[in-house]
Amino acid sequence: MKRKNLIILIVTGVLLLTAVGLILSQESTTLNKEENAFAVEDTASVTKIFLADKDGHQVLLNKKQPDKWMLNDSLPAQQESVDLLLETIHKLAIDHPVSNAAHNSVVSRLASRSVKVEVYQQLYRINLFDKIKLFPYEENTKTFFVGGETKDKMGTYMLMEGADKPYVVAIPGFRGFVSTRFTARFRDWRSHIIFNSDIKEIESLAMKFHNEPEKSFRIEVEDSRSFSLYDISEQKYVPDFDTIKVIEYLTAYRDLRFESWLNYIPDRKKDSITSQEPMYGIHLKGKDGGEQHVKTYKKETPKKRKNIQGKPLGYDPDRMYATINDGNDFVLVQFFVFDKILKPIGYFTGDYELEKPSRGFREVQTQ
Repeated sequence: MKRKNLIILIVTGVLLLTAVGLILSQESTTLNKEENAFAVEDTASVTKIFLADKDGHQVLLNKKQPDKWMLNDSLPAQQESVDLLLETIHKLAIDHPVSNAAHNSVVSRLASRSVKVEVYQQLYRINLFDKIKLFPYEENTKTFFVGGETKDKMGTYMLMEGADKPYVVAIPGFRGFVSTRFTARFRDWRSHIIFNSDIKEIESLAMKFHNEPEKSFRIEVEDSRSFSLYDISEQKYVPDFDTIKVIEYLTAYRDLRFESWLNYIPDRKKDSITSQEPMYGIHLKGKDGGEQHVKTYKKETPKKRKNIQGKPLGYDPDRMYATINDGNDFVLVQFFVFDKILKPIGYFTGDYELEKPSRGFREVQTQ
């Protein structure tokens, strides 16, 4: 009997320990699930992110390749912003539930001012230990609403779709709020790349100096090591030039970006700027038949800046306006970025001592 009782006691103890373990495990799982309710563990599986705000703005970010996302299936998205968004939704964690006293106020604000976020992922109908994956399909795995920041600016109010309780959500170790990363405005996601062409993709490149036409030129690309150079103003072929400098020059068109969008400025001001004589005109023709036209224009100087002689500058020496995408978009560009392509024809032939061309307006005085 004693032996039988001992066996019963041992079995009972094992069962009790198992039950306690299951309860603790369930509580832990529930807690982890709550803490990571807004987070996406595997962002590599994210295929689409849809964002829409209460003002009618909405965007769809769609992954075409691991490092290539499209905006509304038509334009390249700004990859740095997409990467930041993916990093954000991966790290999101609940800091604490909204208090009962603030519940109604927060819910009301979320209902009137928030961004709806839908996350889509590629899943598999058969997934054995993440080793064998069969029958992929796309599914909307998370939908939540992102509100404004908390009073202390250290968290963001969020609400899962269909839930009653909003939470204060933050990124562990990050001091600040993340609501600004969830924007549904189209211009916030458009790529800032103007040119993104390898030498092997370029058929010809023409640079026109409108105020100094004798500096204008055209390069025709036969292959990555063979080029032809033409003087546009004289309309003639230039036989002697530095091939290495041509290669270095064309390489600059691999990644050339603007600073900010200006499509929102009034048409009257835009028309006033573009009705002036352009500073530079760039025409890149690709071997695929595509063409890109860029024109740049002087920008008024900020706050009456002065030159080294103390005289007021007529125009901004650091930035200029530009039209891109066949004139459909108006942007701001930096000379710091564009100087590497603002080379005159003499740069390639050795007839131009200074690699940095004059911008022609550093000494201009205002009347």
